Amino acid sequence: MKRVERYEDAIGWLSLLIGCLVAILFVTAGWIGDEKMYVLGLLITYIIGFTTYSIIALTFWAINKLEEGDDRKHMSKKLKKIEDNVKAILEEKKETRGDDYVLYAEYVDRFFPDLRGKSFKELFCQHKELGLPSFESITRLRRKIQERSLALRPTESTRQKRKSAEQDFISYARRR
Repeated sequence: MKRVERYEDAIGWLSLLIGCLVAILFVTAGWIGDEKMYVLGLLITYIIGFTTYSIIALTFWAINKLEEGDDRKHMSKKLKKIEDNVKAILEEKKETRGDDYVLYAEYVDRFFPDLRGKSFKELFCQHKELGLPSFESITRLRRKIQERSLALRPTESTRQKRKSAEQDFISYARRR
């Protein structure tokens, strides 16, 4: 996207140049003695400059939109890969189904083995620099997976604890 934005200045200068060339043509006609031609030339110069700029700007706007779509596709692929990884962990390690911290620790341990031994603070505060998905992404994907797959849901006691915690929070939030 940044590459295209750099060309927008060039577009402005190009449309100005085209407008100037047309203006020179019509100013020359004005010197020849046709005053109406001079005024018409200025009007046409503005119209051509504006039209040229608009067409080129719209073209680059469309290119930016296409590149945004590519960014979204890339993000979707990345999230799909994380989802597949989380699902694999949930299938293999039952203890991760009821505890998001255990799930995240297992995710980091399995897919980022070079980060073993890093402190909790380092992992959470530097997750972007380390290339880790956010804790929130992992937990959202876990909820999505468990919503669709009964077999990967946590134990009944864990579900009851979560339900109770949810009710406590709702009660707390209503008092505020």
